[in-house]
Amino acid sequence: MATECTPAQHKSKLRELWTPPPLGSIKINCDASIIKGTGTGVGAVIRDHRGEVIKTIYKLMSTEYEVDIAEAIACREGLTLAKHLGLKSVVLETDSWTIHHKLRHNAHDLSYLGNILQDIKMILVYFDSFSSSFVKRSGNTVAHNLARLAFSLNIPETVIGETPVLFLDIVRAEALAR
Repeated sequence: MATECTPAQHKSKLRELWTPPPLGSIKINCDASIIKGTGTGVGAVIRDHRGEVIKTIYKLMSTEYEVDIAEAIACREGLTLAKHLGLKSVVLETDSWTIHHKLRHNAHDLSYLGNILQDIKMILVYFDSFSSSFVKRSGNTVAHNLARLAFSLNIPETVIGETPVLFLDIVRAEALAR
């Protein structure tokens, strides 16, 4: 009988670098950052199989959310953007083991986090193909930096666009490292 790994044991076996999605799919990496007294920043980057950035989104919210809630909001923002772009084959990647695990299991959750996860699951019906994966923070650098960049906005706002110039070297390095 096989034994199940604890989250800590499983995480130690997982990738540390960004990897591209399969041909014909896109990958959304998302992350959140919380600064006490300031709020929550979330960020997501959508890339194709070559590592080319399709779109980025980052957002500052004045509320200091709990980590899991912030991470779920980041995932929801990235998936909503992919839906609006008409993308159909999606891989969602997060450095939150909790969110990754909860998206893969259908436990009934009436908490605020559960409501956000339900929002996410409602968005998923728009995609022809969906999967999620966990990556260590070192493989989620662009999304992490986008979440941190949100704090430069100083007011609650959402920015959707191309890769900020500050992160072009990171995007290139990750695409080449695959």
